[in-house]
Amino acid sequence: MSRLTDGSMDLLGFIRLLVGDRRWRRYFVASSILFYFAYLFANGMMGFLPFSTSPTIYVLLDGPIGEVPWVIIYFYQFMVSINLLAGLSSLVISILFGLNIAGVIYLYNAPNCSSCRLNLAASSVSVIPAFFALFSCCGGGLVLALLILFGASDLVAGLLLPYSTLFILVSTILLTLSLYLVYRRAVG
Repeated sequence: MSRLTDGSMDLLGFIRLLVGDRRWRRYFVASSILFYFAYLFANGMMGFLPFSTSPTIYVLLDGPIGEVPWVIIYFYQFMVSINLLAGLSSLVISILFGLNIAGVIYLYNAPNCSSCRLNLAASSVSVIPAFFALFSCCGGGLVLALLILFGASDLVAGLLLPYSTLFILVSTILLTLSLYLVYRRAVG
């Protein structure tokens, strides 16, 4: 902790600390993996089927950039449908979320953690725009179901689809800023 409090570590050094040190790496890995699967389920890239099917894997390679490769996996009553854009964006969001959580836990272990809850809230709120991203590989999942449940129509999905990349970009920027704030709190 002393190396951070004297201000001698930059942001990349802080990230290396969170990923390299066994104490913080387990929080980073666990939160990244849990968020990744929660995000896949919430956005409809992974889910359960109402019917049973034989195990099958489809790989679509013909289509526009970002839409292909598109992998569809059926395993009895379980399905995964993910294309390049959805896979890369969910991976980036999950890694940034994991770094934020590991950084906040690092702050909680600091001797004077005055606003750790604020950093945790900022990290958690930063991922909300990503949940409104709808990808062409998926049915929309839990987020679209909740929007429809609260009175939005299927038209909302058509309106949200072109802005999916923007939602991912906003979440990426917010998570990066949140990580920077965690870093500044750790060195300051």
